Amino acid sequence: ENKRFDEPFFDETISSCKINMANRSKFLPTSDLGLIKTISQQVENIPINAFIFHVSRCGSTLLSQCLSAVSTNIVVAEAPILDEILQNSLHKSEEEIELLFKETLKILGQKRHEENLFFVKLDSWHLNNYEQLRKWFPNTPFYFLIREPKAVIQSHQKRRGIHMIPGYLPTTSTNVIVKQEHFENFDLYTADVLEIFYQKIALILAFKNSLDVVFDYKNSPEKMIYTFNTLINNQLIDLESMVKRTNYHSKFPNQSFSEENPDWTDFPHTSCLQHYLKLEMYE
Repeated sequence: ENKRFDEPFFDETISSCKINMANRSKFLPTSDLGLIKTISQQVENIPINAFIFHVSRCGSTLLSQCLSAVSTNIVVAEAPILDEILQNSLHKSEEEIELLFKETLKILGQKRHEENLFFVKLDSWHLNNYEQLRKWFPNTPFYFLIREPKAVIQSHQKRRGIHMIPGYLPTTSTNVIVKQEHFENFDLYTADVLEIFYQKIALILAFKNSLDVVFDYKNSPEKMIYTFNTLINNQLIDLESMVKRTNYHSKFPNQSFSEENPDWTDFPHTSCLQHYLKLEMYE
């Protein structure tokens, strides 16, 4: 119960806890959805302070790690259970899905010691759940992180995320219909997914909700922290520790990080790039 969510991703924390559990007992813990409601009614929780949306490889993991650097923050990064609720609750009503999602948040945002702020970084494809989540959380800040498609694609060339592999996720997750040429050129598929993401963010920002703010990673990680803090009414403390964390790799906290400057003179995915550039008006 003293374990903090301070790994880059939520499932890394859970894996660590499972290893400890396996070392203590030969029995495997099991549960069902009914347990979520039971536990959520028993814990003291912190209400959600902000959701972080992103197009992937755009500083969202770094932001969540910066927030985790301060012990008064609870930060949950891409929890599989939240994705399961949003994507695989086909036999439940909208009201049941909302209740299940909020009950799960209560458990994830459980107050253990001195915590007073709670943030959730969603999966990138949860941009498509914006209307649903905005309806459920009308007064919660939503922070959208973007980055130029060229840099995002380069990152996925090194280690491709599951949502950038054609056919790995259902079409309903990315809203991209898989074509034969996607299997021949994964970068083309990544560009098509990014184009959908950029289009979605543009539609969201067109509503001009003051609680929906976009930030481009090119404007520096340090500024990202301060912009996020402004969105949540300057509730963060110890910004110095958070800024210090930006000097290290987002996914490997012990490794120093330096930004690469590749040559992007030849970028064939012009449509994707054009939709990214349209977002500049909302910064």
